[in-house]
Formats: sequence, structure tokens, C-alpha cells
Amino acid sequence: MLVLVFILFFLESIFCNSILNSSDFRVVPTHRIAVNDSIFINLNDYSYSDNFSVSFDSGDNFDLSLAGDSLKIKCIQDFHGYSSIDLVVNDYDIDLMFANPISNYNQLAIAFLKNSFEMEKENLILTYKSLSKHNLKLNKFWILFNNQIIDSRYYHIFNNAIRVMLPRSLGDGVLRILSVDNNENYIKENYSLIYSGEPLSTLLHSESPYFTNIYHLIIDRFNDADSTNSIHKNDYTIDKEYRFHGGDLKGIEQKINNGYFNNLGVQGILLSPVSLNQDSAYRSTSIPYKKYMSFDGRMPIDSKEIDYRYGTSDDLKRLVDQGHNHGIKFYIEYINLYTDKLHSYYSTNPDWYLENDLLLNNFSIRKLDYSNIELVEQLSSDLLFLMNEYNLDGFSINHHPNMNELNRKLNNFESSNNSELLKIIEPDQFTAEFNSNQSKPNLHYDRDLYKAAREHFSGVDTDFVKLNGLIQKSLDKHEPINLMINATSIQQDERFITLSDYNDFLNSGLTPSIISYNRLSMFMTMNYSLPGIPFIFYGEEFGHQGDVGVYSKRDMKFHGALNDLERKLKKRVSTLNRIRSKYSSLSIGDLLVLREGVDYSIWLKSYFDEQTLILFNLSDEEKLINISLPHHTAKLISLFDEKDIELGGSNKLKINIPAYTSRIYLLDTIK
Repeated sequence: MLVLVFILFFLESIFCNSILNSSDFRVVPTHRIAVNDSIFINLNDYSYSDNFSVSFDSGDNFDLSLAGDSLKIKCIQDFHGYSSIDLVVNDYDIDLMFANPISNYNQLAIAFLKNSFEMEKENLILTYKSLSKHNLKLNKFWILFNNQIIDSRYYHIFNNAIRVMLPRSLGDGVLRILSVDNNENYIKENYSLIYSGEPLSTLLHSESPYFTNIYHLIIDRFNDADSTNSIHKNDYTIDKEYRFHGGDLKGIEQKINNGYFNNLGVQGILLSPVSLNQDSAYRSTSIPYKKYMSFDGRMPIDSKEIDYRYGTSDDLKRLVDQGHNHGIKFYIEYINLYTDKLHSYYSTNPDWYLENDLLLNNFSIRKLDYSNIELVEQLSSDLLFLMNEYNLDGFSINHHPNMNELNRKLNNFESSNNSELLKIIEPDQFTAEFNSNQSKPNLHYDRDLYKAAREHFSGVDTDFVKLNGLIQKSLDKHEPINLMINATSIQQDERFITLSDYNDFLNSGLTPSIISYNRLSMFMTMNYSLPGIPFIFYGEEFGHQGDVGVYSKRDMKFHGALNDLERKLKKRVSTLNRIRSKYSSLSIGDLLVLREGVDYSIWLKSYFDEQTLILFNLSDEEKLINISLPHHTAKLISLFDEKDIELGGSNKLKINIPAYTSRIYLLDTIK
């Protein structure tokens, strides 16, 4: 056994007698690795000043070694099913799980679902129901709690069920069930989150981030309630799309107080950057050399001062306080990769910036050098100042491959203040996509799924079979219960309605077709039926239009300016927010695809005693679908309207799904 001393970054959440924070159920993921491939774990990410003594036994399948600041794990022998490496970190046992790569996620078997749970004296009893006639006793199982393989005395495998007994003394955390059948076929990994001695649920843990949503707005384009700060609104030397329109912090507060966000079911608001930007306009360096003002706050000249065109420091404090009074959390976008050249840091500390940066020639932004420790100290100080000064609940920043020290300081802040900040880490907009081999953030965008789903639901490339396979791949990569961002449109991208209709509705004054609104409704239904955080870019609740770039940031419209189709979609989004905050199965339930075709799909989401059925028909004709349910069911309770379906105890369902329709039903099952 080789003994090393180093800093192990990703296991900090289990160094507390296996008790996990309520909003941080991170576990060491199951790594997929092929023979002769290697995985590098960066030991500097999330590192702390203390060293950990670490010992491990690499076994027959792997070769472990240090490679600079990383732990290198190389697969030296082919293996079937799962394999584990036992680490001992400061006397704590941690099991790293490894599996072979999966080539076709549509063939990933789903053999059991969460069925029920009960409290029995000092134990939590969880049962999982088999979905096939295959004898589970022939399977191989690895059952882990908080990254440790538990002893077989804590579970029993029946022919058609699994029963797990967790002593409540183990505390809170993550129960994982891994299995392969007798032909070495993988069974979809099953996660259960345990908090306060019971499975996590909307009923008992409504404040959990797993049940939240986020509304992202551009302050200047949302609502103007204070004309005194609309300084550049009428500067006609600048095209309207590129200048300030007058939206402000008081305008957002006004909409909070009149119930707009509560009626929509919004639980969190992400503000565009609030820091001070340049007074004058910039001229583009490319044809047609248009003048531009940073109305969206993305060219800061001071990282802590609030831009006067949005309001004052007191306005922001009052806004956050009012939001909290209405049950809404507040997050801000923070520019962390660059500043304007007029920023005081550029004149006083030029060594904080990269020289000869060819990536950022446009306008006057200068890219920051993350290898400079003084810069990182200042960035973390600025960001934490904003969090403290305005009582904010989190932030969004861009990923950087060398942001280890920044992460460490933020983690230290949370630990010392006994607080938890929601951190959204976006891909670096100037270089590469987020690298999953780097440190794992709280949440970020699953760009692959986002792009594929937009093409699917807009009609560019409709294929539910392919999309379902990509969803299964995402759940394997990011874990079956995760905090990924699920969006239909994000800033800089073309709005979904505009993408879906293929026509120039922006300038024609015409209204997009009802089909486009139905497509967007279906896309949102998908996002609200998956783990992660549903993300609404302002106006998406009614199907706002807009082209790419600055043209996606059009002025917000409110009720009086909406047409009938927009009002109908907005009402649907309100309903989605309401039912997702009520039914745990939608966000953290097991996903089972019951039926699928190119233009339709039927999902079952199962979470112990709760099952929901989600139906999609993306075709232009009604579909008659026959479905076998895993439970005998008295009736299907419609969560969108009062059109319930009586089944009389059968597990067979024949249902007509209208064209371009999605539905969600709650199953009234018979035990």
C-alpha cells in the first residue's frame, strides 16, 4: 500500500462523520474509464491549506501515481461491470467507483425504481421495485452511502425488489445503488438523497435548491420605475438596440411588490451585472462601426460600485430585502474574466492583466491574469463584499481553468460564515467550454443537452429517441440528481420562438403561430420534468422574440401588452412552477421512458410513493398510445387541468395525445 501526503480537493464534503450540508449532496462520481485510459484528478481544485494523509490500494485493474498536482489513475486491465479503489483519507474510508464506458445510452437498462420508505425505530427502510421478470438475485450490487460501500447486512436483495436499511445514526447524505446483471449489462445507477433522516422531498425540504427555479433578467430592459436615472435613454446618436433603455432596480422592486414574480412562481432572480460601467459610448472595431453602450453591465470600470443608471446602493439593498420578504432569493452575474481598460485596476495594477491578448480586441476590455495571486485575492474580496453588503444568496461567474484559488477562498468564506452560496459557473465565453475534468461547480449549463433540445422542439432536428439517449447520458455524466441549469433560451442566443418560426416576425409585426408557442411549452415541460434548475430568461415565460446577440435583449412586456397566445403560455409556466415545487418526482424522481418514437415520448418519474406521467406529442397529428404502467392505477390526475382519466385499478393505459401537446399526470396507484 502506497502512502502519500497531498491535498484532496473533492472529498471535503464528507470529512464530518458523513454528515452533508442540506444543499450540498456532492459525492465522488462514478468514473467511466476504458483500458489504457487515464483520469487526472487536479489536487489544487478546492484545496485547503491543511495537508491530508492519504493511502490507497490500486488493486489489479488500476495504476495510481502522482503527476504534478494531480492524482493519475490509469486503467491497466480490462474489467467488466464496476470496480472500486479504496482510499483512506485521514482515517476516513472512501470508495472510488469505476465503470466501463457506455456506447449507447438508449440501451442502459432500468431495472428498479424508488418504491416506498418507512421509519422503523432507529432505521430508515427504503424499498426499490423491480421492473422486469429478471431475478435481481442474479445481479451484482454495490450499494454506497456517502462514498462508502455499505455492508451487505444493511440491505437485502429479493427476486423482484431491493430493501435497504439505513441506521439514522449514519446521518444525512447520498445512497447510491449500482448494479450489473448476470450478462454484465449496466443497470441505471439509482440515487436517493437523505436529509433529516428521510428522503429529500418538497413537503419537508422546500428550501432545497433541488426544488428551486431561477429567473434571469437584464436590469436595463426589464422595468423603468425611476425616470431620474434614465440618463442615456434618449441618446439618438446610438441605435436603440445598443443604448440604455432606463430599466432599474426600483422597477424590479415594483414588480416584486405587485406580485409579478410570486404569481409566476419564481423562487430566485439572477440580476445582470450591477457594477459601474463607462459613461460614454464605445465604437465597434468592425463594420459598420456602430456605437455601443454597456447597458447590460458587462464592461465594468468599478467592481463594487453600483451603476447609477440602475439606481443606488440603497435601492439594491431594498430590492433584495423586499425579495426575501416575498420568498425570493437574489443572485448576481459577476464579471470575473476581464474589466474595461478604464477600470482602476488596469491603471494601478497592469500586471494583473494579460499582455498581447488577441481574444479581446473589440471595444476596450482587457483580460485578467489568473496566475497573479494578488488579482485572485482582489476578485474574491470584491465578490464577497457584494455578497455581504447586499445580503445576496449567490452569484454567476465564468469558468477559468486556473480559478482554484478563487474557489478555495469562496469555500473558506462559506465555512467560516456557516453559509451556503449558490454558485453558477458558466463556460468561458472567450475560450473553451466548461471542462468536466476540472473542479465541479454547484451548477452550470449542460450546453449539449440545451442545444439538442432546442433543435428538437423547434423542429430543426426532431428525434425523441436521440434526445432521450442524450438525457440518459447527461444523467450518467452529471449524476441522476443534479443542479444543472435547464434553459430554453439564454442571453446572446436567438430566442426560442424566433428560432421555431423561421420567419421574420421581429420586424413584420405578425404573430408567431400557435404551434411555436406549443413547442416552447413542451420544451419547458421537459425542463421542469428533469433534475436541475429550470431557468427562465426574462420574457421566455410568454415567448419573447429576439434574434442573436444584443437583439435577444429586447424590452420586457407585461400583461397589457401580451396577446392571447402569450398569456396562455405565461399561465402554463406559472402552473409548471407550482407543480414542480409540489411534486418531488419531477425534479429528483427516477426517469423511465415507457414509450418513444421520433416525434413522441412517454416518461414516468418515480419517487417512492409518488409517480408522475409526462407525455409529449411533437407531431402534427393526434397520437393514440398504448402504455403498460409499472403500477396498477385507480386514475390519472391531470396537473394542468381537471381532465382526469379513470383506470379502475388497471395498469394498461390507452390515451389520445393531441398534436403539439405535452401533459403531466399524477398516478393514483393501488398498493
